[in-house]
Amino acid sequence: MNILVTGAKGTIGLELVKRLKEIKEGINKSRPNIKIDDIFEYDKGDEKDLDLYSSKADFIFNLVGVFKPTNKEEYYNSNYLFTKTLIESLKKHNNKSPIMYASTIQASLIHWYDNDYGRSKKMGEDLLFSYSIEFNTKVSIYRLPNVMSKAKPFSNSTLSTICYTVANDIEYEIKDRDLKKEYLYIDDFIEGMFDLLENKEKRCDYDGLNLIDDINGKYSYIPNTYKKSYNEIINLLNDFKNNSHININNDKFKKKLYSLYLYYSKIY
Repeated sequence: MNILVTGAKGTIGLELVKRLKEIKEGINKSRPNIKIDDIFEYDKGDEKDLDLYSSKADFIFNLVGVFKPTNKEEYYNSNYLFTKTLIESLKKHNNKSPIMYASTIQASLIHWYDNDYGRSKKMGEDLLFSYSIEFNTKVSIYRLPNVMSKAKPFSNSTLSTICYTVANDIEYEIKDRDLKKEYLYIDDFIEGMFDLLENKEKRCDYDGLNLIDDINGKYSYIPNTYKKSYNEIINLLNDFKNNSHININNDKFKKKLYSLYLYYSKIY
């Protein structure tokens, strides 16, 4: 199987490519049903390669997207128009390979999510759903929450910035500290993508922001998420910092947050 990863140089794309290579090279033997021949890495600047990749790919992870651009047109160029270009390239080669699309819960367009980021992702969703029906192609759309990953501080991840600033005694102002947000750990995301490659993904529909598990659902999802406020996260980080013997073994979220805390305290 040849796998195309778009957005391969982003935080999530880099990790997915790394983990796919571990399977390809036999380092990770936990997924014997996934056979990988080539991994095509596409990102901005690789436009000349898209036609070739689209002709050879047997599975596509479409992770291309921008979150905090300099102007709102970039949302639509990246989150919508690139998806349109990808589909046109696949059509050109009559390639009906399955596509995974990294959307966002903000595509619900409810309350504060009614913004250009959410709208541009929703346009990408609608484009792929239409393509799926027209060409009888499997499309798996994930409305991802906030992904806990090793993102660069002060970029597009407030959680990464908080981990970095607490670990390194840097002041950082945080608004809406009591507002709970949903988080998905990067390793759980990767395992969810491996499940998808094995046709074992979970399906769902949405009632507003509420996810409804449904084997025949329109969307796909990864179940291991956590709803936490910034205050809860900051308190945990301060516990890590002030207590070298803190017990993390019985709390999955705490264990995952601790791994990020260690990363930002040692790497930067």
